[in-house]
Amino acid sequence: MTIDPISLDFGSVGVGITEHMLLELGNEGSGELRIHGIATTGSPFTVNLSELIIPPGGTRTLRVSFLPDQTGPVVGDLVLDSNDSVSPLLLVPLFGEGADVSATGQSETPPQTVQLSSWPNPFNPRVNIEFYLVLDGPVQLQVFDLCGMLLRDLFDEDLPAGSHRILFDGRDDSGRKLATGEYFAVLKTGQSVLKRKMVLVR
Repeated sequence: MTIDPISLDFGSVGVGITEHMLLELGNEGSGELRIHGIATTGSPFTVNLSELIIPPGGTRTLRVSFLPDQTGPVVGDLVLDSNDSVSPLLLVPLFGEGADVSATGQSETPPQTVQLSSWPNPFNPRVNIEFYLVLDGPVQLQVFDLCGMLLRDLFDEDLPAGSHRILFDGRDDSGRKLATGEYFAVLKTGQSVLKRKMVLVR
């Protein structure tokens, strides 16, 4: 099993704000890779799947989330239990720090509408895509090029109301690096559709 990246550092995140990071798992073997146990240690960390099957030569993406409930550093692990013959049990270190909302630049007054932003912009090679949900519900977050071609699916699931942030690594769904240019982050919820232009400069 291959893992990219080999650890996740969420950095400083405001208390009560959810940050998401993506982890790519690959199967370089000749047989089916079954990850029958996926879990996290450390209460502020969660993962979106509990098991996963990866075909030979394939890759799959996990979403790990960090929701600090108090200030201070937090350490945990993502635990992967699989049928891999070389390393059946792998631990991915997780790091994060809860911070006062005022110290992160976040407003303490919740917005009344769905919001979408990205920073830094221009970016190279990673950009934070941040959004605020007024209500719980289905969320779809995707990246498109200027011609409207879908390049990356970041979210397509139910999320709770509140602030969310994900680090986009400038790659498409196949893992290829995107070229210098303009792209759009598109957020679709049950209430609205928002679009944000992002400029990648390599």
